[in-house]
Amino acid sequence: MKLKKSTILSIVLFFSMGVYAQLEDLTPAEIAYRDSIAKLNSQNDAIAKSQEAYNKGIQLFGEKNYKGAIEQFSTSVKLDPKFTGAYYNKGVAENEAELYSEASKTLNELINIDPNYSKAYFQRGRAFQGQSDYLNAEKDYEKSIQIDPKSAKAYYNYGTLRFLQADYNGAIKYFTKAIELDPNYAFAYNV
Repeated sequence: MKLKKSTILSIVLFFSMGVYAQLEDLTPAEIAYRDSIAKLNSQNDAIAKSQEAYNKGIQLFGEKNYKGAIEQFSTSVKLDPKFTGAYYNKGVAENEAELYSEASKTLNELINIDPNYSKAYFQRGRAFQGQSDYLNAEKDYEKSIQIDPKSAKAYYNYGTLRFLQADYNGAIKYFTKAIELDPNYAFAYNV
């Protein structure tokens, strides 16, 4: 049986009109469900793109291309504003690039999302220290130690801060604690 082109076109139009009519006949609950699925698909796409940018940022950071890493982590954060790992690594890259003011802002955002992120306080302390804002650096190292009292790096950096302020006894106290926590932490022996 051979169908004419016009007959096939009529059948296609008939069925496509039926599909269109079905879309219009959706109940409010069905429309809400359809829209929520579309939103989830969109969010999943954004998260996947965010993760892709994050992974590229990690690669660039490993290559010591800090500015490139910062750009990728920034993209990651824009696509997924709750991605704490992207904020953290962006702040670390900014510290490594000696963009201390930017690092403190990035880490402020992270701390607003997760106020118990110990490493965020540690890195923001580094950023404040890089800006010679020793008072705020001291507060952040103390907060980092309060949240994670086993962080040898936090004690070491706090010791460095005390040393920079000519508080040598305080520096020795924090370097000693860093060594107690990690006897292989070579930097702490450089007193």
